[in-house]
Amino acid sequence: MLSEFDIQCVNQKSVKGRAISEALADGPISGDEVDDDFPDEHLLNIGISRWKMYFDGASNRRGNGAGVLLVDPYGTHIPFAVKLSFSTTNNTAEYEACIYGVKAALAAGAKYLTVHGDSNLIISQTIGVWRVRDERLQMYTEYLQQFIPYFEDIDFKHLP
Repeated sequence: MLSEFDIQCVNQKSVKGRAISEALADGPISGDEVDDDFPDEHLLNIGISRWKMYFDGASNRRGNGAGVLLVDPYGTHIPFAVKLSFSTTNNTAEYEACIYGVKAALAAGAKYLTVHGDSNLIISQTIGVWRVRDERLQMYTEYLQQFIPYFEDIDFKHLP
């Protein structure tokens, strides 16, 4: 069909990616300094979306419970409380609260989290400053540690 019109197919030469990079490498611009000063650089800086989590646990004659407050990067407060249906100490109630909060933050999609708690024991044991002596608390510490790798960054801070 092409022979009727005396048309011939000619393949285009393609420039390989390597040839372009070699040509650019052979002829660098010399003497000119690279201008890396971007105008409005502060506008291009995107902050990390960091969540906050506050936890507290309590155990007394009237019952046992855990309270958590999640705060998303936009400042939205997400509070929740859990009534523990088993006998516990104040320290285990604190661990329960911390674990519930960390799991809730993961479920909400948090990748960067700062955990705040008023229990110096729980915070110090979790970050490894203090060793865990009570074997009941050891189980809680190990369980809590399982969730840490799921975050890009997680900090634990004591609130006095």
